[in-house]
Amino acid sequence: MINSRQTFGIRLTPRETEILDHIISGMRTKEIAVALSIAENTVDNHRRNLIKKKGAKNCRELLSRNKYLTGTDHKERLSFAH
Repeated sequence: MINSRQTFGIRLTPRETEILDHIISGMRTKEIAVALSIAENTVDNHRRNLIKKKGAKNCRELLSRNKYLTGTDHKERLSFAH
Protein backbone atom coordinates (compact mmCIF):
# COMPACT_ATOMS: atom_id res chain seq x y z
CA MET A 1 0.00 0.00 0.00
CA ILE A 2 1.13 3.53 -0.66
CA ASN A 3 2.37 5.71 2.14
CA SER A 4 -0.26 8.41 2.22
CA ARG A 5 0.61 9.51 5.74
CA GLN A 6 2.28 12.77 4.74
CA THR A 7 1.78 14.47 1.41
CA PHE A 8 2.90 18.08 1.02
CA GLY A 9 2.54 18.85 4.74
CA ILE A 10 -0.81 17.11 5.19
CA ARG A 11 -0.33 14.75 8.13
CA LEU A 12 -2.64 11.79 8.54
CA THR A 13 -2.97 9.51 11.53
CA PRO A 14 -2.02 5.86 11.03
CA ARG A 15 -5.74 4.94 11.06
CA GLU A 16 -6.58 7.63 8.50
CA THR A 17 -3.82 6.28 6.29
CA GLU A 18 -5.24 2.79 6.65
CA ILE A 19 -8.77 3.99 5.80
CA LEU A 20 -7.47 5.97 2.81
CA ASP A 21 -5.62 2.93 1.48
CA HIS A 22 -8.82 0.87 1.73
CA ILE A 23 -10.84 3.61 0.00
CA ILE A 24 -8.25 3.77 -2.79
CA SER A 25 -8.44 0.00 -3.20
CA GLY A 26 -12.18 0.33 -3.83
CA MET A 27 -13.58 -0.95 -0.55
CA ARG A 28 -16.93 0.33 0.69
CA THR A 29 -17.61 1.58 4.21
CA LYS A 30 -19.03 -1.71 5.47
CA GLU A 31 -16.12 -3.69 4.01
CA ILE A 32 -13.59 -1.35 5.63
CA ALA A 33 -15.39 -1.58 8.97
CA VAL A 34 -15.33 -5.39 8.87
CA ALA A 35 -11.68 -5.51 7.76
CA LEU A 36 -10.56 -3.20 10.58
CA SER A 37 -13.06 -4.43 13.22
CA ILE A 38 -14.52 -0.97 13.74
CA ALA A 39 -18.00 0.53 13.42
CA GLU A 40 -19.23 1.87 10.08
CA ASN A 41 -19.78 5.26 11.77
CA THR A 42 -16.10 5.30 12.71
CA VAL A 43 -15.13 4.69 9.08
CA ASP A 44 -17.46 7.53 8.03
CA ASN A 45 -15.87 9.85 10.61
CA HIS A 46 -12.38 9.05 9.32
CA ARG A 47 -13.56 9.55 5.74
CA ARG A 48 -14.96 13.00 6.65
CA ASN A 49 -11.67 13.91 8.35
CA LEU A 50 -9.73 12.78 5.28
CA ILE A 51 -11.94 14.82 2.96
CA LYS A 52 -11.46 17.89 5.17
CA LYS A 53 -7.69 17.45 5.57
CA LYS A 54 -7.14 16.91 1.85
CA GLY A 55 -9.36 19.91 1.03
CA ALA A 56 -11.82 17.85 -0.99
CA LYS A 57 -15.59 18.26 -1.35
CA ASN A 58 -16.40 14.55 -1.50
CA CYS A 59 -14.83 11.10 -1.73
CA ARG A 60 -14.35 11.28 -5.51
CA GLU A 61 -12.42 14.52 -5.14
CA LEU A 62 -10.47 12.97 -2.25
CA LEU A 63 -9.24 10.25 -4.61
CA SER A 64 -8.39 12.85 -7.26
CA ARG A 65 -6.49 15.02 -4.81
CA ASN A 66 -4.66 12.02 -3.40
CA LYS A 67 -3.57 11.08 -6.93
CA TYR A 68 -2.37 14.64 -7.52
CA LEU A 69 -0.54 14.93 -4.18
CA THR A 70 1.09 11.48 -4.24
CA GLY A 71 1.35 10.81 -7.97
CA THR A 72 -0.54 7.54 -7.37
CA ASP A 73 -3.30 6.56 -9.75
CA HIS A 74 -6.08 4.94 -7.73
CA LYS A 75 -7.45 3.33 -10.92
CA GLU A 76 -4.23 1.31 -11.21
CA ARG A 77 -4.68 0.23 -7.60
CA LEU A 78 -8.29 -0.83 -8.24
CA SER A 79 -7.23 -3.21 -10.98
CA PHE A 80 -5.02 -5.09 -8.52
CA ALA A 81 -7.51 -5.07 -5.65
CA HIS A 82 -9.63 -7.99 -6.91
